[in-house]
Amino acid sequence: MKFEITPSLESYKELIKFCCSSRKVQLALDIVNQISQGSLNLSIDMLNCILHAIEENHECNLVRQIYSVFCCHSLKPNAETFRRMISLSVKMKDFGGAYAMLNDSRKMNVKPVAGMYNAIMAGYFREKISAGLRVLKQMELDSVKPDPQTYSYLIGYCDREEDIIKYYEELKCSGITVTKHIFMSLINAYAACGQFEKAKQVLLDEGIPVKSLNELRSALVSSLASNGQMADALDTYEEIKQSGGDLEPRAVLSLMECLHSERDLNLMLQLLEELHDQGYWIEGCCRVISFCVRKKHLRLADKKFFIIWDSIYAA
Repeated sequence: MKFEITPSLESYKELIKFCCSSRKVQLALDIVNQISQGSLNLSIDMLNCILHAIEENHECNLVRQIYSVFCCHSLKPNAETFRRMISLSVKMKDFGGAYAMLNDSRKMNVKPVAGMYNAIMAGYFREKISAGLRVLKQMELDSVKPDPQTYSYLIGYCDREEDIIKYYEELKCSGITVTKHIFMSLINAYAACGQFEKAKQVLLDEGIPVKSLNELRSALVSSLASNGQMADALDTYEEIKQSGGDLEPRAVLSLMECLHSERDLNLMLQLLEELHDQGYWIEGCCRVISFCVRKKHLRLADKKFFIIWDSIYAA
């Protein structure tokens, strides 16, 4: 991109914002490179705007380019910016690059925070890599205290009941507040270990805020269904309905995914009616279509397909 008259810094900022909102992230980076070749100074705000667009558009591969800009122009990211760049590197499974950024943060005198380590830990756990626990050890060596998110990951990926108890006790002894996500991790971990009654008992904890109860009940429905306990999952679903609550959209989709019997069609359609957001509703329709094709309900599958098509076209 060439300009006959050099724009002001404010004009560049507005142009970068426009590119980012238009999903033209690479073009925004090209503009940054052009600024760097002139007499104007780059600002952290410009790069944070681009970084946000990279996250929104899932263009993780561009994180190396933006990090290079930080390094080449002696711009000092703050801890949150480092965390976001580390997280993007992890999403590409570039754990080496993520650790390099973590080390660079120290060289730039940016104090590492738990969120940076959490991003790497979560990535390792998602890949079923035991190195996730080594991240915890590294935090101890670097004198970085775990936060609620750290324990949420540690508990959520436990595959033994004794480990769940161990980390939960550590959490309580540390004085860290038990958050909604930690309760969710307890539910998921106990269900994954086959301790379904203990997963249900998590909901009896007096520390659960009333406003989080419906979301946690939905998490229980999802975990029970995903671990083969459909009868219990449906019972909990009915309890939610009878208490005037609604199943969270992701739990609805999870429940739909686990319905396989011929007699489940009516329930599948009932669950679909609970999805009001268009994105979730389309995803639910796709599950209904898949179910109908498997069960040879081709006329209904055809009908749902055209409803989806009309919905997308109208949008």
